[in-house]
Amino acid sequence: GRYDGLVGAFSGQPVPACGCSLGLERILTVLDERGVSLAVPAALDVIVAAVDAADVRAALGLATRLRATGLRADLWPEPISPGKLRKHADEHGIGAAVWFERGVRERASLWTRVGAITQTDIALDAIADRVRAAAGAPE
Repeated sequence: GRYDGLVGAFSGQPVPACGCSLGLERILTVLDERGVSLAVPAALDVIVAAVDAADVRAALGLATRLRATGLRADLWPEPISPGKLRKHADEHGIGAAVWFERGVRERASLWTRVGAITQTDIALDAIADRVRAAAGAPE
């Protein structure tokens, strides 16, 4: 359908636009009627973050490296304090939280839910094994 008026309502300028809409509730009802269940994503193994905006790129690189080892890793997209990151991980059942302290990109700090232990100054190459060990997973 045409959505010219909708875009203009937000931009203040007339903009030609077209698109489509789907009835999500109708789709879910049909899936339910046919016995199709939606997959529930597995819990994250680790969430990675940076305390300072200048280190977010390093956190993204570490999250990518951890995913390459088979860990389910996510990135907190903006600077966050270690306390808030640990709380988020704990409340959402995430096994571990890793963060870069301000200006330190060669090493990181790690918190694990098992025993609520925080370890600091860990070499980046050792983090995947530490996360697995805390979760009791094979290395």
